[in-house]
Amino acid sequence: VAEHEPGDRYGTVEQLVRPAAWTEPPLSEALPLFRGAVAEIARTAAARGIDLRAIVIPASDTVDAVVRGRAPTADWDPSLPNRKAAEVLDGAGIPFVDVTDALARLGARDGYLPFDGHLTPRANRIVADAVHELFARPVAQQAAGAR
Repeated sequence: VAEHEPGDRYGTVEQLVRPAAWTEPPLSEALPLFRGAVAEIARTAAARGIDLRAIVIPASDTVDAVVRGRAPTADWDPSLPNRKAAEVLDGAGIPFVDVTDALARLGARDGYLPFDGHLTPRANRIVADAVHELFARPVAQQAAGAR
């Protein structure tokens, strides 16, 4: 068993970062379902007085691309899944923070476990800090675009 290089792990991620994939099934069918589910969560939270906020956590491949300074192309865009998530959250009026840049400072190799892609303890601390900052800001400030 050998450790894979970041960027070589998951076929699913390869699909998510391919712009054309979002115009064909299954992603073209999944995005409206995701949008509807998130909107329903936002409505339910609002009706129950729940302060709902979200964190957008990138795949290790995205962090690796940022660290390496790889520019998107017409066929490959590592930030595309996060942008799609941000569009859905914005559309539902859910304040959020994307932790890609913070995790990039740590690096994919130190931020993600090599075999399953979950966050390491150090990366979880970064996400916890982002959650703390997100909840420390008033909701009105976040709605005004402070991300």
